[in-house]
Amino acid sequence: MTTSTQERNCLICEVPISDCHLGIDSCRACAVFYKRVVSSNRELKCKGGRDDCIQENPTTACRKCRFQRFSEIYAKASESVEEIVIEKAFIANTTNNLFAALDSAYRAARYFPDEDTIFTSYTATLNIDSVESFFDDCSHEINLEEAAKEMRKNILRSEIPNKALFMKFRPTDKEFLALIGLSLWNNVTKNREAILKESHVMYRNQGIIDYATRLGELLCLLVNIERKSFYSKEEIEVYRLMNLFNEAFDDIDQ
Repeated sequence: MTTSTQERNCLICEVPISDCHLGIDSCRACAVFYKRVVSSNRELKCKGGRDDCIQENPTTACRKCRFQRFSEIYAKASESVEEIVIEKAFIANTTNNLFAALDSAYRAARYFPDEDTIFTSYTATLNIDSVESFFDDCSHEINLEEAAKEMRKNILRSEIPNKALFMKFRPTDKEFLALIGLSLWNNVTKNREAILKESHVMYRNQGIIDYATRLGELLCLLVNIERKSFYSKEEIEVYRLMNLFNEAFDDIDQ
């Protein structure tokens, strides 16, 4: 597959980036800093006293100006949304459930059909060819080579195959809604039977007579997503042992 080669820079500190975070062109360090400040609800003070430090120097150490810059860009990117919903956690909190695995595979297939790019959270993307650079701005000591190797293995094991299945199956909007329902109530027999019954009616209304194969593929797709969800729990524990992404849960530095 082809990959995007367009050069981008973080809109806050201007460092080169290959992936987005929180839905905007920002580096991971700035995104984590922003979430720390939001979660801490701590008042920041401008070092220069004029609230314009970042205009003079994008790499300024002034936290208030850095936070203010991120807030302004994030608000513009979300201006059509009445309420900006801040992600409560980093990769760890968004890949350990069935719905998140289903949603990320669906959107990756839809928005990046010709690239080996996946969603690592609802607003963060990652291309398999840029895994090493994903850890460049880590603020703590980790084994970058082992971290990249582990993440690439996990992406190839489940993320890319599930994305390929979505691209091959190409579920309609109604079929995707059925998948969502099955992922939420897969263990509730009554609800599962109701969803499958409605799916039968939907196919018949569409004039599809031999829809058994299509419905079977839909269920197989869900099974693969369930496997991905299971793998995610294992992957998160390995990431924790490797001390990856833990800064997302740390308190803001003094």
